[in-house]
Amino acid sequence: MVKLWVVNASPIISLTKIDRIHLLSELCDEVVIPQGVANEILLGGYADSAFLWLLK
Repeated sequence: MVKLWVVNASPIISLTKIDRIHLLSELCDEVVIPQGVANEILLGGYADSAFLWLLK
């Protein structure tokens, strides 16, 4: 069974700050980031680690 997670900004921001964002892909098969969540993260600017991760 495929594990699909739809995430909000909180786990992305928190996990990038502690350099553990890789856990998302290790725990599930697919991560879906809604456009509204992506927009919220992008408001953080270039200095934000979640912003940089999202651009990858």
